[in-house]
Amino acid sequence: MTVALGTNIALPISSALSYRLAFDTLGKLANYGKLGSAEPADPDAVIEALFANNEQGAFYDPSDLSTMFQDSTGTMPVTADGQPVGLILDKSKGLVLGPELCGDPQFNGGWWDAGPGCAVTGGNGVATGAVDTSGFYRIGAIAIGVYYTVTFEVIEISEGGFKVFGLPGSPIENTLGVHSYTAKANGTLIGIFTYGASTTGKIDNVSVKQVAGNHGNQSTAAARPLLSGPPNEIDYDAVDDAVVVTFASSLGSTCTVARAVQGVGASILTNQTIGTTYTDNTDHCGLIIIDRALTTQETTDVTAWLTAKGATA
Repeated sequence: MTVALGTNIALPISSALSYRLAFDTLGKLANYGKLGSAEPADPDAVIEALFANNEQGAFYDPSDLSTMFQDSTGTMPVTADGQPVGLILDKSKGLVLGPELCGDPQFNGGWWDAGPGCAVTGGNGVATGAVDTSGFYRIGAIAIGVYYTVTFEVIEISEGGFKVFGLPGSPIENTLGVHSYTAKANGTLIGIFTYGASTTGKIDNVSVKQVAGNHGNQSTAAARPLLSGPPNEIDYDAVDDAVVVTFASSLGSTCTVARAVQGVGASILTNQTIGTTYTDNTDHCGLIIIDRALTTQETTDVTAWLTAKGATA
């Protein structure tokens, strides 16, 4: 991935991350991050390196549409300017998915807990005349407040529908195909439940995985910022728009908050005190929150990265 650069930014002179800094033929920063290795250059590696020693915080990148959803439950991707941002995923941990938590994704064994009107038949989860919102196939061992991605496939449906239990706001699915949701668990149990007083259908290929990171969300539709650009920017209305992130523990009083300001450059605030939550309501083309001070060279590198993100054509 490359990011556009203006012609007037100060580039790092010497750095372990940027010693081969160079413009490519398109005038973009192509060699920023993971430099000197056999891997393709990755500009985001500059930011990910800040969190290499298990530092806590978050890294939000509006230029990466794959990390944003219009709703807070991760069911509707952001694909264009003007759409709301209800969930933005934290890239500080590389968006690594955890191990599969679903004991039997293909319904081939006795691991599943079938509720009224539900059964395991021929390697599928089958619901026939199920009671509305009955307990279906249950997936335990999850944690409240942690984000998970749940995926399942509807392979047959004639009445009613299926809904993820344990991820608030998940819609009822009554169409064939694969359905996926990313949201914060509000209980210690996730399952696929029946919706509709008489659900008749089959599901298969269930997957439940934790999504590493501290993800920002806004559950109130009217308080969601919009995506604007280019360059891509989270645009708050300066009234009630906000994105909230919750951390496992307080980040302390030596935090750094750095953001890319469209058409201006980098804004880096030091010695910030952040508790277990952070509410963002300031426009940005990239936001970094970290629980420590940056070194001089890190500040130089981050400044160049943020300036590139906010640069207008």
